[in-house]
Amino acid sequence: MISNREFKPTLDPEAPGLDEDTRRRRRALAKMEQMSPEELFQLAVRAGIYTPEGELTPPYQNDEPSAYRDYEKEKSDAGGSEPVLFLDPEAPGLDEDTRRRRRVLVKMQQQTPEELFQGAVRAGIYTADGQLTAPYRDDEPSAYRSYDDDDGDA
Repeated sequence: MISNREFKPTLDPEAPGLDEDTRRRRRALAKMEQMSPEELFQLAVRAGIYTPEGELTPPYQNDEPSAYRDYEKEKSDAGGSEPVLFLDPEAPGLDEDTRRRRRVLVKMQQQTPEELFQGAVRAGIYTADGQLTAPYRDDEPSAYRSYDDDDGDA
């Protein structure tokens, strides 16, 4: 186990611009990163993922694809390539924000590379000549990536 003095979480829960739910998840992950394998296993037992004997509990034993991901999406008849991952915007149990984001992703998967690029220009990610704009360039270390450590340590 890493001492608290040397520990640096992989995902900084105090990074600027995060909502409180993300901060809470990152704090939980930071605590888990400090746990020993046995402590992590005991946590998984308490969470109902594993039995004390080390077997997955029934909800985690299913080898079927998740109802939230459709990996069997057919290739488009229009000659487009198969999406890397199709996230069904109408899958049960999704909140409206997730549905909206998934609808945007479906539209993006149907676009040509040029259409995607033009959308990125309109969004301020790229300039018209194909350069990343300042907020998206990797000119200096980012508070959002732990591997951008000043001394080169990850």
